[in-house]
Amino acid sequence: MDMPPADALARPASTEEDALGAWDDLPVHQSPALLGSVSPAQPGWAERFYFNVLAPTGEILAIMGGGVYPLRGVSECYFCRLDGDRQVNVRGFDELPAPGRDVAAGAFSIRCEVPLRDWRVAVDAGETRFDGRFAGVNAPYAYHVVDVPATEPDGGFDHFRHFIAVGRWDLRETGGLDAADGLLGIRDRTWGVRTRRVRWHNWCVFQVAGATITLIHQELADGTVMHSEAGVVHPDGRVDRLAVTRHDIRFDPADRQVIHGRWELHGDAGELTLGYERVGTALRLAGAGYDDRQGDRAAGGIQRDVYDLADPEVTRRTGRGTMDAGARVRAEGLVEGEGIGVVESAVARNHVRYGPQLG
Repeated sequence: MDMPPADALARPASTEEDALGAWDDLPVHQSPALLGSVSPAQPGWAERFYFNVLAPTGEILAIMGGGVYPLRGVSECYFCRLDGDRQVNVRGFDELPAPGRDVAAGAFSIRCEVPLRDWRVAVDAGETRFDGRFAGVNAPYAYHVVDVPATEPDGGFDHFRHFIAVGRWDLRETGGLDAADGLLGIRDRTWGVRTRRVRWHNWCVFQVAGATITLIHQELADGTVMHSEAGVVHPDGRVDRLAVTRHDIRFDPADRQVIHGRWELHGDAGELTLGYERVGTALRLAGAGYDDRQGDRAAGGIQRDVYDLADPEVTRRTGRGTMDAGARVRAEGLVEGEGIGVVESAVARNHVRYGPQLG
């Protein structure tokens, strides 16, 4: 990964929960001097990066990202895009270079141009090519540390830092996308340990009237809240912290895609209500390699597959995990107006409230 200019990195990563430093945008948190409260002493500890591309009308067009696992000595990257009724997936898996070893250019490149603001993302995997510059429009929003202990002895736990930002894309190569003007994007940055034990998962980011609105809400099957918070980054840089007070979500019983949802939030600054509706087809994160059964993970290999989402059986099978969907949203309260964004969701059949919606 290329480094930005030294003067852009003058402030070290902060250990304060709500603060970010320039170094926090780079994969350096395995260094003891920059750990803060997050320990990398687990094989699943990772530095993760995520970007998506949204059409001006709200549809999600593509996702691209990757993870670096220092203790495992490996990295994984992915690029998934929609082509009509098809989802086209490309993944790469490789060993991390030893200290002092020359690094050969790979199929995926994630380059920081200006920390906490601008990134260059590229894919060059044969016939699959993508090259774009992501320029942030607002300051990032830093969530509170997600710290959820194991629910059984020696079980999985969650302990990671997480922030998001909205930006605009300038594409040099589209990777087969319909590259209309005004493409919006959302990026997500995490470091730490994450598990897949969530039974109802929601992550939403919307851009409305110049403000970035976001929430995370996760529950176990019995409705126990694992982590829940929301917030707004205003165009002038002000940040409002909010809490989720009520939700009402509708899922498609056949494939578990979100249809529409409503969230009620409150905080010291006031109330905020979000009503959204999915636009287009959701991208299946199984195509990104989140499913352990997917791909042989051969070092240096490129894996490809295609999901025919016009096939009801494929749609049902690939809809059993986490999905990212584009959405249109209406905000009322602290922020007023309409906008677009991404809704990431996963719901299990045994969730006490939303499981009964599933066929």
